[in-house]
Amino acid sequence: MVDLTDFSTLPTQFIVLSAVTGGVVVLYLFYTSRVLGFVVSALLNSFFVGKEETIHVGSCHVGVIGGKLLLRDVRYASPDFAVRVVDGAITVRWWIIGRSEERLAVEDLGKPAIDRRQRRTRKDVSRLQVRLNGLQLQLFNNSAAYKRIEDLLMHQRGAAGTVSVAADGGAGSDATRDRKDDEAQTPLLYRMFPVIWFDVNRLACVIGNSALQHRFRLFIHRIHGVHTLGPGTNRIDPYR
Repeated sequence: MVDLTDFSTLPTQFIVLSAVTGGVVVLYLFYTSRVLGFVVSALLNSFFVGKEETIHVGSCHVGVIGGKLLLRDVRYASPDFAVRVVDGAITVRWWIIGRSEERLAVEDLGKPAIDRRQRRTRKDVSRLQVRLNGLQLQLFNNSAAYKRIEDLLMHQRGAAGTVSVAADGGAGSDATRDRKDDEAQTPLLYRMFPVIWFDVNRLACVIGNSALQHRFRLFIHRIHGVHTLGPGTNRIDPYR
């Protein structure tokens, strides 16, 4: 008869296997999302984010069947602004193939009067839904404007040498026109998801820095709506 209280009688392989299985279960249940968030942060900072920018993802969980991406403690900082999200969920309804209802919803956005029933259906036809909780946005610099001012001052100082440059500008007019045509095309995001539904709970926006005497603060309890590149409500407003 084997005495179960005597661990020396148990096989060594069973003890090692039990320890490894328990460690894997604990890692999967409690630390997988944190490890995945660390990996995603490292990849974004290495390949997609500039040298003066940083991004941090506390935890990340992917639900393939439900098409959900769960994020927590997302922070992004740049020389001009900083964004922080306590937690959020991005749902891609991949099982919806047809986009005819989405196109109809985009056309309805251009109409001045839309009843509540149609507004509710926009969420149903949207294949991309974004939910954020605790969104914080802080604007403390505008380096792009300072750069434009610096370029303008340099251009004015060197205005004497711009005549020869303008004489050769005809050769590059075609390339400039092609570039504008490319910019006029619809981005890939809106071609894939014409209607993007969003819901933000607790939004805070701060404009200013410590060098300024006054700051602008905006707090919103909840905001939800639809973002799309639909037609303008006014014929003189092509950009909505």
